Parts: sequence; structure tokens; C-alpha cells
Amino acid sequence: MAGGRAQPSGLDRAAGPVLQMIDDLDLHGGRGAARLLDQAQALLDRFEADALRAGVARPAIKPARYAMAVVLDHRARTLPRIELGSWSVLARRQLFDGRDMSLARIREFQRKAAAQGGDYDDLARFLEALLGRVEIARDAHRRQAAGGWGWKVAGFALALVLGLAGYGVFLEYRYHQRINADFQAEILLGYAMHLLHE
Repeated sequence: MAGGRAQPSGLDRAAGPVLQMIDDLDLHGGRGAARLLDQAQALLDRFEADALRAGVARPAIKPARYAMAVVLDHRARTLPRIELGSWSVLARRQLFDGRDMSLARIREFQRKAAAQGGDYDDLARFLEALLGRVEIARDAHRRQAAGGWGWKVAGFALALVLGLAGYGVFLEYRYHQRINADFQAEILLGYAMHLLHE
């Protein structure tokens, strides 16, 4: 996570399991919101303990935890098997300790940490990397959601043209069938009249 640095920070090392869960969230999405949040809360608690043991300054740990929780929250909301109503209520309580957390708030934490410098440099880089993950995921989701519309429109247009052409052929067939039936009837009538006149 350290973006080009040789040594990962204590935050980077402690965040590994949480970030792995975020990466593998598709695999865990079918468990339901409550079980997923219980697992996330346990990993976030472990992150705090591991970061303290790694010597990370205590004031830097909560912003890092909330940032990972926001990333996890954003990622979970893209999963089709997560019911957003229950997720929202439970996430606020379990991931954010009842606080309102957003990407804007994490950006604010990152700016403050960068301005503080010194002991907060690792936090600033960590938060910047997390924000980068969200932007990459958001861009990928936009491309995925927007992708393929040209093909969908072309497919629909082709289906419409083929449907209209098929309907036209059907109408033409019915028209010629009636004309042919009328012609056959006229021939039979003419033949019958010819026989009567003989």
C-alpha cells in the first residue's frame, strides 16, 4: 500500500487481512449483511490491535480504520446479493461506531494528516492509497456499467429490423395467398362456365 516505498508501514502490514477481505468481497457476499459485517468488524478490531503492536501512533489508527471501513462499505454496496437497507443500518453501527463516515471525511483526514507531517506521514500515504483504491473501483464500475451499450443498441436495432422484415414477409405472403386463392377461384369459375356452355 505504501506506493513505491521499500518498507511498508505498520498501517500497511496491519491492514493486510482487511484489504484482502475487501478484494474477496464477491466471494463473501452471499453470506448476508449481518455475517459479513461481523467478519469485517472482527478484522477491523484485529487491525487496531496489530497496528498498536506495530508501534503506530494511537491517533492515526482510528482514521485508518474508518477509511478501510468506508472502502469496504462502498465495495459491499456494489454487490447484488447485499440488501442495502439492512446493510446501511448495520454498517453504521458496526463499522463506523454510529458516526457518519464518507469519502469526503476520509479525504479530510488525509489532508489533515499530510499537513501535520512527521508521525502522520504514514497515515497520509495510507489514506491516499485507500482513496486511490476507491477511485479505481469506481472507475472500473462505471466502465463496466457503461460498457457494452453500443453492442446492446446494435443488437436491439438488428432484432427490430429482423422483426419488421419478418412481419413484412408474413404480410406479403398472406396478400399473395389471397390473390392466388382468388385467381384459383376465378379459373375454376371460368372452367365451370365453359363446361356449362358446351
